[in-house]
Amino acid sequence: MAAERKVRRFCSVCEKENLVAWKCLNCLELQCSDCKNVHEKFSISKNHILIPLDKLSPSVMEEQKVKITSAINNQEQCDLFCINCNVRINTADSIMEHLTHNLDSFESFNKTLKNNIETLISKITLEVGSSKSYDDKKQMVEEKREMKREIQKRYEEIILSCKANMKSLHNDLDKFYKDREKHIKEAKKRVGKESTKLVKARDKLGMLQYKAELPQLQTTFITTKQQLEKYLSTLPVDEQIVFRTGDQTSDDIARDIGSLHYSIAASGKSGRSFQLVLIEKTGPTKLQTVSVITPCGDTDVCIGGVKHKTIQLVNLTRPSTPLNEFTVTFYDFTSSADGSLLYITDFKNKCLQAVTKLGDLKNIKTFSPLLPTCVHVTSTHEIYVGIVESDSQNVDADSKRAILKLTPQGIFKAEFEFDLRGTRLFTVPYRCHVNETNKCIVVIDKYDPSTGRVIAFDETGEVKFRYSGFTASSKFKPFRPTNVSCTQRGETIICDIDNHSLHIIDKHGFFIQNLSTLDVGILHPHSMAIDSYDRLWIGTGHPPTDTKQKGQIYITRLTKK
Repeated sequence: MAAERKVRRFCSVCEKENLVAWKCLNCLELQCSDCKNVHEKFSISKNHILIPLDKLSPSVMEEQKVKITSAINNQEQCDLFCINCNVRINTADSIMEHLTHNLDSFESFNKTLKNNIETLISKITLEVGSSKSYDDKKQMVEEKREMKREIQKRYEEIILSCKANMKSLHNDLDKFYKDREKHIKEAKKRVGKESTKLVKARDKLGMLQYKAELPQLQTTFITTKQQLEKYLSTLPVDEQIVFRTGDQTSDDIARDIGSLHYSIAASGKSGRSFQLVLIEKTGPTKLQTVSVITPCGDTDVCIGGVKHKTIQLVNLTRPSTPLNEFTVTFYDFTSSADGSLLYITDFKNKCLQAVTKLGDLKNIKTFSPLLPTCVHVTSTHEIYVGIVESDSQNVDADSKRAILKLTPQGIFKAEFEFDLRGTRLFTVPYRCHVNETNKCIVVIDKYDPSTGRVIAFDETGEVKFRYSGFTASSKFKPFRPTNVSCTQRGETIICDIDNHSLHIIDKHGFFIQNLSTLDVGILHPHSMAIDSYDRLWIGTGHPPTDTKQKGQIYITRLTKK
């Protein structure tokens, strides 16, 4: 081992190219073995300490040499501390056995250790103090009462809203029938006059058909026909109205009133809370809104703008200059696990297409007359596709709103449309993802144009959780999820574009945290994707009226506090 560490350098003493193997900590000279032997014999240097280079790396020696040399040169006073051996060194003679160890001055190490002890004591005091709240029954009772008051308040708001809606319906109904009665009364006078004239014309035409000449009969026929048309035009249009019940289910009522969630990190003190760290920000893209984003490598990414019907491959260094670009009326797209294919739901042609890196198109499956919406590909290459007969929020018994599970070749494997109770799972499956940790299918249900919810269910159709946003404060706008993804640990991340935030839910559906993207300068997060390095890519969008602004790409990472 000693021979391996020797290198050919000029010896500082003999100034010849030789195998340098020693360094004097007093003279700070590199010496060959011959000069080292001579160095030790001189009276002026016989007490110097020479270190074999195979015992101490150059980098470590440079860090320690000032402390060690100072101690050696001052034989009467030495105050070091060996961190490896946890021992104080009081004499210069005892330094030799600790030369290869991590040394520090006793004063410096003592100061650092005391600071660390104070920090630990403060942390323990804080944790012990906060844990006492677990036994504070009075506080728990008050929290329970406050929550009940919030539930009651929300219930009363819903009741008032229902009463106001009912009153509005009654007023509209009364007004309709009042207007209808007035309309019929006015029309009755006109109809009476015209009907008298029409009866006379009818009788006259009946007599003339047996007596009059043909020309006279033709003239009378035309006149009578015109009178009939005039009579018909005076008849009132008898408008009818019907009452159709709303399509809210018991789940919708629970959503409107609210629901209870485990808020493990609501206080921000839990070890499970997260922070968003910005890694890189690009310049503006050519798209007003980056509706979909899919990483295709370390610096290349596929982005799409639904409004512009455009999919682009861009590099982060020049996002406004696409490497490749093609036009397609898509609803969603995603890449395969190995990144070799891009799967696109072609809304116009009602099919699922796959695109290679060379730009070759392959039709995987046609759904006509149904329309494909969201798409996701798992690590095992299974494809999940949303299908609808219409992307409107109007749903009836004949509507088709489902998620299909396909093989990579497009062969049907399963369909998810109803839960175990036979209740329809979603209105419009807008985006979907599969949580690889528990195999739950997570879907954004766009049940309303301006809002939505997230539903997670397993392959038996059992609903694991429904999430309609954390809107406990009036400062939040209505929850409008635009994308969903899952981390390698199993947390579900949801983009909330209008609130500039990410909602984090654990794999059991318990709310963890609401992260503001404004903290790292991200406005209107619209799309996102997590790559193999656990980096979170975010694409931004802007309101349709803000045509001058362009969407941007951000690379971030979720880290635990």
